Amino acid sequence: MPFLQLRVLSTGLLVLILWSTSSASLDVAFSAGSTKHLLLRPGQKLVYNRVYTNVGSALNAGTGVFTCPQSGLYLFNVFALTTRRKHLKLELHQNSRYIMSLYANANGSYGTGGNSVILRVNKGDTVYVSARETSSLYGQPPGATWQGIYTTFTGYLISPVLRKFPKKINRNKQITK
Repeated sequence: MPFLQLRVLSTGLLVLILWSTSSASLDVAFSAGSTKHLLLRPGQKLVYNRVYTNVGSALNAGTGVFTCPQSGLYLFNVFALTTRRKHLKLELHQNSRYIMSLYANANGSYGTGGNSVILRVNKGDTVYVSARETSSLYGQPPGATWQGIYTTFTGYLISPVLRKFPKKINRNKQITK
């Protein structure tokens, strides 16, 4: 039997969810980061060497690609830091389609960029972060005794959907496939 759930997201957005207790729904959440200094070429995907959580095993940290195991509404967060006299311009993509950007320019010190989005994602869709242009990401310097993780990619299932989302809604507000 479905029940109503209210959830406040980290972005301060209140989401009303009709939750299904169907056994077909899965728990999906991941959070990963990079400890390394990285110089990404345009189009290069960001990969992660530190995985904090990967519930549902949907994030391939070696390729940087999240492959959706359960259709639903997902929240994605991307944050990165660049160093002095450098910049970064990263993009989040869903199935190779541009979704959002983050940008940082560090003229005199460090610069940080971040962005969040809620997406409708179908089972089998992919979501990843790549460089729009050459981007310098700051991490832990080689030989450092402290840990510095400033580049992260996080996503989690807000609400499962047990059917595929429609492709689009036409001008008459009718769903087409």
